[in-house]
Amino acid sequence: MSATTTPLLSRGTVTQSPTECTLELEDGPINAGRVRFTAVNETDGQILFDMWRLLEGHSFDEWTAATQQARLNAEAGGPHINAPPYLEDLTRIKLQPGETAPLVRTVQPATYGIVCLRPFPAVGMRPFALLGPIEIKQPSARP
Repeated sequence: MSATTTPLLSRGTVTQSPTECTLELEDGPINAGRVRFTAVNETDGQILFDMWRLLEGHSFDEWTAATQQARLNAEAGGPHINAPPYLEDLTRIKLQPGETAPLVRTVQPATYGIVCLRPFPAVGMRPFALLGPIEIKQPSARP
């Protein structure tokens, strides 16, 4: 008797184009466990997608403001700003120009987000946008 593995269905698509970064989530809750997103690079350069878990006691708005500040700093040619200390459990995927690849990770009940990173002139790879929030739920108990 052989065991078969059900492939992970994509829970959404994260896309970085030359002008924006977007996230389209599939309908329905996302339960804790292994999840997959489709990551797409529509730019002519290498990019990164970082998926983080937001620690309790912090808000997505707080994270959004920090990401916007990091982008403004990059646009001004300022020094690198590290990821906020209230993020943990990083999963990173690097995509070459025109590449599509799965972003697969294990998640627990919490709030997650995806940071889009791209190269900025003179300062290199920096945060461009924060997508989410992605709310992960505890799966319902089965009878």
